[in-house]
Amino acid sequence: MQPKEIEFLLAQHGDVAQAAVVPTDASPGTDSAGSIGYVTLRALTSQAETRTEEQLTEWQEIYDLLYTASSDAAFGDNFAGWTSAYDRRPIDLDAMRQWRHMTVERVRELRPRRVLEIGVGSGLLLSRLAQDCDEYWATDLSSVAISDLARHISTDSALADRVTLRNQGAENVDGLPTEYFDTVVINSVVQVFPGAAYLTTVIDRVLTLLAAGGSFFIGDIRDLRTRDYIYAAIALRNPKAVDASAVHRITQRHKAKDEELFVHPDFFLDLARSHPAVTGVDIQLKQGEYHNELTRHRYDIVLHKSPSTALDVAECPVLRWGADVGSLDGVRELLTSSRPPLRVAGIPNARLAGEITAWQALAADDVARAEEALSRTGQDAVDPHTVALLASATGHYAAFAPSTDHAGQFDAVFLPEKGKSVGTRRAQDSGASQLADVPAATHRGTALHAELREWLGGKVPEQYLPTAIVALDDMPLRPDGTIDRAVLDRVSPSGGLVQ
Repeated sequence: MQPKEIEFLLAQHGDVAQAAVVPTDASPGTDSAGSIGYVTLRALTSQAETRTEEQLTEWQEIYDLLYTASSDAAFGDNFAGWTSAYDRRPIDLDAMRQWRHMTVERVRELRPRRVLEIGVGSGLLLSRLAQDCDEYWATDLSSVAISDLARHISTDSALADRVTLRNQGAENVDGLPTEYFDTVVINSVVQVFPGAAYLTTVIDRVLTLLAAGGSFFIGDIRDLRTRDYIYAAIALRNPKAVDASAVHRITQRHKAKDEELFVHPDFFLDLARSHPAVTGVDIQLKQGEYHNELTRHRYDIVLHKSPSTALDVAECPVLRWGADVGSLDGVRELLTSSRPPLRVAGIPNARLAGEITAWQALAADDVARAEEALSRTGQDAVDPHTVALLASATGHYAAFAPSTDHAGQFDAVFLPEKGKSVGTRRAQDSGASQLADVPAATHRGTALHAELREWLGGKVPEQYLPTAIVALDDMPLRPDGTIDRAVLDRVSPSGGLVQ
């Protein structure tokens, strides 16, 4: 059966606007070639736009209710809504206050004077930063949050003179001065963005608001590389996780409901390479002594706009953990005999060691070993906070970057002092096929992929079915209006349906 015949049949599906089937080379160990189907779906663009608008409206309604219910909390200390993904209980208050302190310190390192905070919420950062700034502009999608902040700020003359509040979404820069702010902050907001395209739009627009040499801090980004580890940990804590198949079902249900965004650290390196305004990227793990989902599965980034005055540590000396140095005593000796900046790469991360071991045990259907592993940190793993204390004791500062080799490792970059830095994560290609994902959206896409294959399977023998069906926003066309199959050959089929 020829690809053209399969293509014709695929185009008969009611949701398919255009179809193309491209032959592929024979699979290893077989003599037969396969094919990949590419489709555009009817009203795909309008459906995506509608979904984006619906999701933003849903988040707005959720936060309006949250801020209304917690309006009596002390200004700058309202942690309502910060619940753990593991058990849906409030995260320990001391841990949240340390999380806030560490975030404030990261922003202060940028020496902010004219600040824009997007997604200000209840003012957790504003309450600590604004008093030391010349100007502090803040926006939020929730009108309730803005009204509540206005009420608090009106009673403080020092803040009232500095703070400007606006009720608008992250992508809306109307009324905000261009090339004006030296620091823009979006903290713990990216996870509710509808997808990578929306995140890219926000970044592009924010860069027009930054003054030359300014810094864009994006905090609390969910790490795509560790997604499977946290899903396994969540499932194992479920009372119904009695065996491996039950854990798998619980995990799949969680993915199908998870509407929050995960982003691979390399997303920002790729963006910087294609954006002339960005001259440096600083990617760091969260600081702090607590082990929870915030320190295990989230990270911060800073995009530096040209011309940057940050210290570039991308090419500083690199030592490998386990080869050049293999203990905290070795790190201490290194810091007393060497002059920073320098990097120790590939340190096993104690925050994640237990969850990674549990995930590996589940892959072998050993639920008992997986449950036991969650309470352990790994014999040879190192707590980043311990390294931070060691660096401080020797008169240095340690920044922690996601490893380019493995999600369960980190790089410790030792600096002579706190301050602006770039290149904390080295710009080497990780080989990742996916840099951002909203699990529920991918689940819906996978379901559609299965639906199309099942529908086609009733008309085409199994051996002729496409190995993947990829949905495109637009079909690439040649000048004469025919499909450009050479372009399709370069479209990656990884991950099944790509939206």
